[in-house]
Amino acid sequence: MHKIMLVDDDYPLLMYLAENIPWDELEIEVIGTFENGLKALEVAEKCPPDLLITDIGMPKMNGLELIEGVKKFNPNLLSIILSCHDDFKFAQKAIQLRVDDYILKETINADIIIEKLQEFKNSLAKNDLHFQQVELLKISEDELSTLKSQWIRNTLKSDVWDMERWEQEALNYKIDLNKYKCIPVMGYMGNSTGAKLRYNMSDTLLEYASSNIINEIISKYNNLVFFQYSHDIFFLFILSDGKQSVDVNKTLMDIHADLEKVLSVKTSFMIGNKCSTFHEFRYKMLELWSAKNQFFYSNQIINTLTEEPFSEEDIYVYYLEVLDDSRNCLFENDKEGITLLADHWLQFIKQKNFQPNIVKEFFSKVLIELQIKMKFIIPSDHFKVEESIYDSLSYLHQLSEVKHYIVQFFEKSIFLMEEIYKRSKRKEILNVQRYIISNIDRNISLNEVANHFHINHSHLSRLFKRETGENFLEYVTRMKMSRAKELLDKSNRTVEEIAEQIGYEKGYFHKIFKKVTGVTPNEYRTYY
Repeated sequence: MHKIMLVDDDYPLLMYLAENIPWDELEIEVIGTFENGLKALEVAEKCPPDLLITDIGMPKMNGLELIEGVKKFNPNLLSIILSCHDDFKFAQKAIQLRVDDYILKETINADIIIEKLQEFKNSLAKNDLHFQQVELLKISEDELSTLKSQWIRNTLKSDVWDMERWEQEALNYKIDLNKYKCIPVMGYMGNSTGAKLRYNMSDTLLEYASSNIINEIISKYNNLVFFQYSHDIFFLFILSDGKQSVDVNKTLMDIHADLEKVLSVKTSFMIGNKCSTFHEFRYKMLELWSAKNQFFYSNQIINTLTEEPFSEEDIYVYYLEVLDDSRNCLFENDKEGITLLADHWLQFIKQKNFQPNIVKEFFSKVLIELQIKMKFIIPSDHFKVEESIYDSLSYLHQLSEVKHYIVQFFEKSIFLMEEIYKRSKRKEILNVQRYIISNIDRNISLNEVANHFHINHSHLSRLFKRETGENFLEYVTRMKMSRAKELLDKSNRTVEEIAEQIGYEKGYFHKIFKKVTGVTPNEYRTYY
């Protein structure tokens, strides 16, 4: 907030100015009202104002002397002289002191003062921007990079209220659209998570390393400007005056090669549309930013904006099928099938061209559901549900990264189950639980399972109860009811079809489901 002093020996006029100008609306703070210039100067020495409205003819120190004195504390002071005298000598002195305006008291009113103050505020804003530009020359590269990152984020995420200030900041950062046309380019570093793990880097360190590499590459060009948005997204602005050209593809391929060589990340680029004004620049930047989902399915290093819409088909039609395939792969320890399964489903997803955010949400739900299924087998002291799956997948911008995450999830989960199995004193029970889950679609009996694992059925019954806290039939029923709820929630299958799918006759399923849940299958589907 800017500061102003009001100085006049005419007390009624002084109070008129203090009480009839909407200072708060103007975002100006009145730091003092004074009836003589000498007192005002004493206060100005401790708290220099940005603005000064003063009478000329006052006792002890006139207005022109006051302006001259205050300017020693604030050379950028803006001032308005009030006078009853249209005196040429006063006007001459005012010009020498660079007084910014001169108003005769007989013409004064609040509207005139407000108009002048608005003009002054604009002048002060320009002075601030000039000061900012000078200060940019003094700060370090790291500080400059931080300011540029903040500016690009504000450009993309916030409404720009002060366009003049925003344009001046763009000029400070060498985006001069008064002289050049601009092609914006967005870059995305894929598998940045892998790079951080490989080199033990934080997001900040990765951002610092990639910025240095890119700045070194573009240093040979005078018309390339670089902005880091985050640890894995950055922007390049290619400026052209029509006289010299940049081989855009070669430059981008150089950046891609160096980032892959040094950091083992694969960079993709999206080239936006050319712009020639600041208004166009912001519009084209928002257009480019909204197209970042195009990275998701692309295998190209260099991409251009397209308007191909994503599919509107409901991806959740395939949820149970994906979940069943995944569950079988997981609980049968099918290590070789993991990658094949991921390839199959993600190729299908790509062909369908589903919206990327929905795809990531879809697989988040699948993986979280699998974790819940694992919890039925793995003792709670060995297992913890990862709540970060959704967040982890949401930050990925390419389908290949989603596949990598899914494969890692399966490998880690199978490894965990194997380790627990090796250490467990109840290997037989773990095997039985996995067998039940893998054959949940059949009517499984204790004798069948005992024969399958070559265990005496009486011994198995006692062992199962001792190790799990529930008998064999209770566990099977609980698993089947869990599966039934899943089918009721996520499919359009009839109650009869669901009963058949978990190995029950319809009447028996209806009876058991109500006994366990307190409601019928149809009531559950309707109200839960």
